[in-house]
Amino acid sequence: MGINKHIFQYQALHLVLLLILLALVALYVSFNPQILLGSYWDISATTWFCLAITVPIIHQIYVMLVWRFELYQRTFSQRWGTHQAFKIYTIGFSILFAS
Repeated sequence: MGINKHIFQYQALHLVLLLILLALVALYVSFNPQILLGSYWDISATTWFCLAITVPIIHQIYVMLVWRFELYQRTFSQRWGTHQAFKIYTIGFSILFAS
């Protein structure tokens, strides 16, 4: 349990701040619903908006989990070796970053 405590240390604050930011975004959209009108590449503005919010959150969760599990447990480098684990991490990071 001690290791898990370190992995998730201070993440409750990040979660609270994320929820506050999401509530503020929802409030903004409720006062400006016109920002969700239209489409691009036949994908609605609402879908683009949700992707623009969701992908960075997924990216941050990915980075937090992978780096903290590696830092405290060497989870990935023990399984695949340091070089291969970093290569796999880099691919996932790059895909999410490009998104």
